[in-house]
Amino acid sequence: MFLGRLHDEVKNVTLLINAYAESKLPDANVKLKIVGDGPDLSKLNKQVLKLNLQEHIEFLGYTTMPEAIVAQAKFSVLTSRWEGFPRAILESLSFGIPVISVDCNTGPKELIIDEFNGLMVKNHDVNALAKAMDRLYTDKKLYLQ
Repeated sequence: MFLGRLHDEVKNVTLLINAYAESKLPDANVKLKIVGDGPDLSKLNKQVLKLNLQEHIEFLGYTTMPEAIVAQAKFSVLTSRWEGFPRAILESLSFGIPVISVDCNTGPKELIIDEFNGLMVKNHDVNALAKAMDRLYTDKKLYLQ
């Protein structure tokens, strides 16, 4: 799950979509739910169509009450190029949902303890993000920790 503004210059949702495409999650029928709205919705939809993932990626739009969606997520992903104080991470962790986050300049590394409440990966690395998503999905011991 992704929760945030669809402003690719900041949130880098394209990285998430490309990593999801490279991961094993589509073949496992694990859907990617993107919660939010913003100026790049059309651009991101085109990327989903280009990768033929329209049956696997759902754009749920903006909601003031994302709790029900967050509570049902297997994990959430933050792919921002930079952050201040990432509330999306706190919202996920408050429901016991682990977070995979890129290591951007500030924010995530102050909240995520790698392999304790989530995974940290190198920013802008599609392959590393795909592997982290696969790992959190398949490694039940790590997930339960």
